[in-house]
Amino acid sequence: MARESVCAALVVLLFAGSAAAVMPEEVAASPGLTLQAALDRSGFSPGEIDGRLGAVTKRALAAFQKEHRLTPTGAIDDKSWAALGVKPGEPAKTITQYSIAVALGSPG
Repeated sequence: MARESVCAALVVLLFAGSAAAVMPEEVAASPGLTLQAALDRSGFSPGEIDGRLGAVTKRALAAFQKEHRLTPTGAIDDKSWAALGVKPGEPAKTITQYSIAVALGSPG
């Protein structure tokens, strides 16, 4: 078996598990994870996206709130959720599907 075929077979085996079959809309998310992902996508880094509402996430939220002319409390509320365009616990769509191509005949 050629080296490229072995690599391609390994990639297929690695990505053929149940995680690859789950669509982003089906992944349950905590409100903290949803908030962090939405802040990050809005250009306000919450730090590590771990679902915890730590100091960095609260500072990012306060900066987002100030930028959007909301009271910058660093605490999430209905107006902040609406400005972020998400709902508490809404799937954060943190999974991205990629297509991996293997160049055949390339020097190894």
